[in-house]
Amino acid sequence: MIPDTVSMLHGALAEPLAICCHVVKKGNVKKGDFVVVIGGGPIGIMTALAAKAAGADVVLSEVNEKRLKKAAEMGIHTVNPVKENLLDAVRNQTLGRGADVVFETSDSQPGVDSMVQLPRVHGTVVLVAIYGKPMTVDLKQLYYYEKNVVTARMQEKADMEKALELLDGNEIDADKIITSVLPLADIQKGFDKCMDRNGSEVKVMIQCDDD
Repeated sequence: MIPDTVSMLHGALAEPLAICCHVVKKGNVKKGDFVVVIGGGPIGIMTALAAKAAGADVVLSEVNEKRLKKAAEMGIHTVNPVKENLLDAVRNQTLGRGADVVFETSDSQPGVDSMVQLPRVHGTVVLVAIYGKPMTVDLKQLYYYEKNVVTARMQEKADMEKALELLDGNEIDADKIITSVLPLADIQKGFDKCMDRNGSEVKVMIQCDDD
């Protein structure tokens, strides 16, 4: 049940945020961990925020400058891998050790290439994206350094409760995640905004009532 202190607009974020809470749980993210999220779409950004709420240091990798700007406004450290070597950036920030946990949310071959390189020895990769086509994976990187691979695509009751707790405690700034609110009559415009991968939208909401 949505708490009375959480608006219906913010409460509508609970379901996607619950997915992000679930993947962070599957990654066993702990306070002080160094986390990399590959991909700055809605799930990527909310995964980064959920990992930060768990006490991790987080870097978000994304090529869309508009999304990078949005993520930075939410207090997320960002890297554009087209302009900066992501592996070098992570190694510099971890004294050469590598990331504790890497979340792959981009559904891209460059993202998959990076995800096997970034974790430390015995680190963890969490597959979050839904891949529309087969990807090539450097299994040697995973095998040789005993990196763990975890899949995550659902959520449980506890994850929904955690999402509502984060929203209720203002640990997640819902107003920054919700970048557009449109009336039901403009639902197609909302879908178009969501499908524009070069756009600046994070989450588009459709207002179904007249209030």
